[in-house]
Amino acid sequence: MMSRILEFARKCHLFQAVRLIQLQTLRENEPQRRAPQLGSDTSPDNEPLLFAAVAKARFAGTEIESIGMESVGGRSRQRGRYKLETSAIGLTGPSGALPRHYTSLLLMRQKKHDYAMARFFDLFNHRVTALFYRAWGKHRLPICYESAAVNPRVTDTPTDLLNCLVGQGVPQLRGRAQYPDQTLLMFAGLFSSVRRSAAGLQTILQTVLNAPVEVQQFCPHWLNLEPSERTRLGSGTAGRPAHNQLGRSAICGERVFDLQSRFRITIQTRDYREFLSFLPEHTKLTCVSELTRRFVGMEFDFDVQVVVPGKDIPVARLGTAAMQTTGTNKRVEQSEPPRLGRNAWLRSDPMAGRVGDAVFAVDEAA
Repeated sequence: MMSRILEFARKCHLFQAVRLIQLQTLRENEPQRRAPQLGSDTSPDNEPLLFAAVAKARFAGTEIESIGMESVGGRSRQRGRYKLETSAIGLTGPSGALPRHYTSLLLMRQKKHDYAMARFFDLFNHRVTALFYRAWGKHRLPICYESAAVNPRVTDTPTDLLNCLVGQGVPQLRGRAQYPDQTLLMFAGLFSSVRRSAAGLQTILQTVLNAPVEVQQFCPHWLNLEPSERTRLGSGTAGRPAHNQLGRSAICGERVFDLQSRFRITIQTRDYREFLSFLPEHTKLTCVSELTRRFVGMEFDFDVQVVVPGKDIPVARLGTAAMQTTGTNKRVEQSEPPRLGRNAWLRSDPMAGRVGDAVFAVDEAA
């Protein structure tokens, strides 16, 4: 891989070539993935790449003049690293910061095989180029994310800010859910909004599950009342009314009909095999439950309806985990026998259309 990078490096942009060389160097030294970052406060001898300015008076056709290996360290710890000569940045050369006669003096000294002046200038050339490279990647989000992924010493500030927006800025809050922590980062805009909408939840679930999802709002259901919340005759306890004011707090019965605190998530599966992956004992439904609860909070109840094509529903047979799919010769292998209300239906005729009888409460998926 490195040979291909070196072969085409002269055709690349300077900083793209530096990025590829640095990443490949870190991958080759996988056990010691703690190499210092270019332009950090460590010694340049410890960095994986050395920058040098081209000692020429003419303008170069490319930003990179050459790339080669250079030995650094003493005899006991001698190792090799890459040396990159560039004409884009430096103290000397056609685009150098110093006056032109310094370049002429440098060329004259090199003709006499005196490289002391060039090496002295390269101390500054390396530092200037390395800092310029860090400035180039500082506000490029993919570069920040990529650098932090391969080098633990690099701080990925944009990702840290996104983690704060989605509510996992503290490291102790990460790694607890069934879904990867990076899943939420692309939805930081939705999570940062105070108003959590059904359309936002639908977008998150459709993207994560890669399946059609619909959020049905205002699903009716009954709310059971605690004994202390039910209507009683009398003044109640400690002088407080026992919910017995007509037209205000009196309720007849042990439960009330509610329309605004529950919604339903409908997931359209492609076939019966995908339907099985959404059963409560599998991690997919747990992932849906955790994502939804993370987005909407604890004040709403919801359930999950998993819809399967009727033509793919197999014929249930007792005592076997293999079921024949309707209309086909395909047999669906299951890890468990048929269970009514979960993965099996009692029927005499083929089922047409899409079947949405499987509805799981969120508590079953948790």
